[in-house]
Amino acid sequence: APDVDRAFGSVGSFFSPSLDPLLASGAFQANPPYDPPLVAAMGERMHALLASADARRDALTFIVIIPHWQDKPCWRALEQSCRCSAHLRLPQAEHGFFEGGQHYRPALWRAANHDTSLFFLQSAAAPRPSEASLAALRTAFRAAPSALEPPIGGAELRPRLRPPSEAKGAKVRRRAEGGGAPVEAPLSAKRAALLSRPMAELLAGTSGKQRRQARKRLKERKRKAMITDPNAKEKCVMSV
Repeated sequence: APDVDRAFGSVGSFFSPSLDPLLASGAFQANPPYDPPLVAAMGERMHALLASADARRDALTFIVIIPHWQDKPCWRALEQSCRCSAHLRLPQAEHGFFEGGQHYRPALWRAANHDTSLFFLQSAAAPRPSEASLAALRTAFRAAPSALEPPIGGAELRPRLRPPSEAKGAKVRRRAEGGGAPVEAPLSAKRAALLSRPMAELLAGTSGKQRRQARKRLKERKRKAMITDPNAKEKCVMSV
């Protein structure tokens, strides 16, 4: 939906003619929803854009990432296309993805649950991928997050929680001056930064028991929300 996607950098629907100038040249990655009719329509749209690029002698490349659907007409249309300059197959056990649902799942990265196909659809003027670049791409898909370099800025890719013993020590309370009820010690800068991170990032790299406990607490909060707000379930579904 434009009112939702625009805030995250979307420039509009891929099928909108208004995007033709933006898609006139360059290289684009396409990882569409895994819906065969949509993938087929995307392929037709890409072929029309590539034909226009050829007429202008522009270099245009689309790298399409979809499951290895050998039995699907949309997959065969891409694999047999005269525009397909390379096809890279990634076995299920040899690659993974960053989790699209990382805002509500406990892990930032997950192993693939199917073989994946990468198709290079290109205009005549576009430079072809070399064997070395395809090998590097295969290696990049195989790498787990712990093997990846941190992003620009030095932030950790998979922030680690402190050991349980340290976490318990962080909850030490002190008495207010002059006595009285115990109060929470001020948060350190390091702990404040940790608590400001999304839950999915915080859970990455934790033990199974810690993840189960976190999911149980989240489920309980949702249950209480249902009692106080009958529309909470609907709101939750729409936000996913």
